[in-house]
Amino acid sequence: MIADDRLVLYLTQGGRNLLTYIDADDPALAPMLSTSLAALAAALKREKHLMFTLEMVDDRPVRMTRLDTALRACGFSMVPKGLSWHQ
Repeated sequence: MIADDRLVLYLTQGGRNLLTYIDADDPALAPMLSTSLAALAAALKREKHLMFTLEMVDDRPVRMTRLDTALRACGFSMVPKGLSWHQ
């Protein structure tokens, strides 16, 4: 996802890893991150019957990152291995 001409998020092929290119802890970048996550969810919703489990964010287990709550708010669900996308 690109916002304000910057690469913000990249979901790898297969959906197991999400890479961030901004500081997710920086309050000044929260609007950009929120917009990018909403755009990611909108893009994923366009794919019928898409299922995958997001396990890692920036080489850390997704549930140990600050993005866990935001991703669940965008439509991901908790599963034992991470966060599941099922549409």
